[in-house]
Amino acid sequence: MKILVTGGAGFIGSHIVDAYLQVGHEVVVVDRSAKKQYINSKVKFYPMDIQDKELNLVFEKEKPDMVNHHAAQTDVKQSLENPNETIDCNIGGTINILENARKYGVKKIIFSSSAAVYGDQSEFPIQEDAEKRIISPYGVSKYGAELYIMCYARLYPLSYTIFRYANVYGPRQQNGVLVHWIRKLLTNKPCVLFGDGKQTRDFVFVRDIVEANVLALTKGDRVTVNIGTGQETTLAEAFAILKNIHSSGSFIKQDQNEGEILRSVLSNTKAKKELGWSPKTTLKDGLKETYEWIKQNAV
Repeated sequence: MKILVTGGAGFIGSHIVDAYLQVGHEVVVVDRSAKKQYINSKVKFYPMDIQDKELNLVFEKEKPDMVNHHAAQTDVKQSLENPNETIDCNIGGTINILENARKYGVKKIIFSSSAAVYGDQSEFPIQEDAEKRIISPYGVSKYGAELYIMCYARLYPLSYTIFRYANVYGPRQQNGVLVHWIRKLLTNKPCVLFGDGKQTRDFVFVRDIVEANVLALTKGDRVTVNIGTGQETTLAEAFAILKNIHSSGSFIKQDQNEGEILRSVLSNTKAKKELGWSPKTTLKDGLKETYEWIKQNAV
C-alpha cells in the first residue's frame, strides 16, 4: 500500500512514517519543514506546504491509497495571536488535501485532531460525544477540519479515522511543556510552571500514538476516537517525576496562558472497541526515555 504522510518530517509524523515502512508499506512525505533529520531515507520527500496549489502534482504522480494527515499549525498561543494563519493552515490545508484525495481516488484519510476540540469540560474522562466548549482558534480549526472530512466522506467514496489526541510527548519532540522542562533541567536552569500547577493533562507516549495509526490502516472506518491514557496527571506531578529522573530541579511560576484548558483527560473506551488499542507506556517510563533522548541529542 502507498501512504502519503503530511507532516512526515515532524515529531509524530516521522515516527508514523518509520512504523509504516517497518510493516512493509510504501511512504511518501509532504512537509514544509526544512529540517530533514527525521525523514527516513526510504521515503520520497516533497518539501511542500499542504496549502500549496501544486499539491495536486504530488497526488497525480504518486496516486496514494491512503493519506495520513498530521501537518498542522499546533501552537495554541500562536492561534490566539494569528487566528487567520491557523485557520488557513488547519482548515484550508485540509480542504486542499480532501479535494486532491477526491480527485485521485484516495480510499481513506487518517487525521490527527486534538483534545482542544473539547475545551473546558465538567465531566471526566471526556467522551467523544461531549459538548464542544472550544476556547482557542486552534481548537476551532481542528474541529472544523474534522467536519470537512466527515462531509467529504458523506459525499464521496472516502473513508476516515479521526484521532483526537491527548497531550503527546516523546523523542523527537521540539515543543511542549515536558520538553521545555527537560531542556531546563539539563542546563540547570529553573523550569517555568504556568498557573498553580494543578492543571491536568492526559500525557500519552508517541509510540502508543504510532500504534493507533498503524491499526487505523485496517480498522476504525468512519469513526472518531480519543487516543489517550485515561489517566489524569497534574503539571506539578509531571514535574515531580522529571525532577526525580534528573535528581534535582526547581521552578518559577508565571500566569497561565489564555486559551489553555484547565483540566483534560480522555476516555479511551471507544479506541479499545473500534481499534483494539490501549496505551502501553507509563508516564514514568515514557518521560525517562524522552529525557535520555533529549540528553543524548542535545535538542
